[in-house]
Amino acid sequence: MYKQLVKVAELSPGAVLAEKVFNFEQEVLLKKGTELTKNHLGLLARYGIDVVYIYHRIQETEAKGWIRKKVNSAIDLPLQKVVVDSKIDQRVRKLVDEVVSFAESRRGLLSYLHRLKSLENDIVLHSVNVTVFSLIIGCKLGYGEERLKNLALGSFLHDIGKSLVGPQILNQSSKLTSVEFTKVQKHTVYGYRILEEQLNINELAARVAYYHHERGDGSGYPDGIRAKFVDEFSRIVAIADVFDAMTNHRTYRAKIKLREVIEYLYVAISQNKLDQELTKIFLDCLLPYPVGTKVKLSIGCEAIVTKVDRNAKMRPVVELTNLYGLNKKVELDLSKQLHICIEEVIN
Repeated sequence: MYKQLVKVAELSPGAVLAEKVFNFEQEVLLKKGTELTKNHLGLLARYGIDVVYIYHRIQETEAKGWIRKKVNSAIDLPLQKVVVDSKIDQRVRKLVDEVVSFAESRRGLLSYLHRLKSLENDIVLHSVNVTVFSLIIGCKLGYGEERLKNLALGSFLHDIGKSLVGPQILNQSSKLTSVEFTKVQKHTVYGYRILEEQLNINELAARVAYYHHERGDGSGYPDGIRAKFVDEFSRIVAIADVFDAMTNHRTYRAKIKLREVIEYLYVAISQNKLDQELTKIFLDCLLPYPVGTKVKLSIGCEAIVTKVDRNAKMRPVVELTNLYGLNKKVELDLSKQLHICIEEVIN
């Protein structure tokens, strides 16, 4: 049994407080160890208390197995989307494995991660992708082992605060109201509070949960501050988070075409929303269409990528498929066939 931060709205009578609860005058409202009743829950609501610490139990073996299985199935895909040497590839895999082992060894973290299981947008897979992309930027910046470990931890746990937002909002397919969006924004604050209380989590790693939605021009949240006030870890994770979120399906929208996402990143640089230097490092490593990728072309045909020129990554050589009446393969070099482009990737 250990303490966990939980939303008051999700509590039922019988939960036991793991820490004191204070009112606005810093007077003790409820003592540690109080078994909450319906009246207690009403009292907390009247005082506007959003979250409290309660004692919690979790089936560790089940939680560990679920997270490890998710990570093992996810690690290859983001690494296929980038051009890195074998040393960086191995280094990234090792760091992801270490950060997962760390999370599994902390009961508190494990329970928050396990609560993400109820979300339709797969937060764990997203977190793996964001960690891989962030670590590649870190490696390109020449980070030492300790900085890379802290970056890995911060990026893997950047969305852990969503465990306190609740599936009823995060699984919603319709557009969020302003009130609902405000509640979603709170995941940054919740995430920082969760990580701040954990032993052996560096402050820089914890800040990533808080700052990864800030933007260079001050248009982000939770504080709406400009780039010079946001640490480099958070600016790195912001890039990885935006790219992965846009290129994958969400309950409220379909995934966005890769070329449109890349165009957006360039626009975000020009508008000072994302860090220019860090975004360019990421884009330089990006391999949009690896060899073997099935794609749909603007002329209506399907094709498979057969060759990629590093200097023309958006326009690889492709072999057309499903061509009836031809007994030979047809290859197109899209760097020369400028009237044809890749519309989308076919899963």
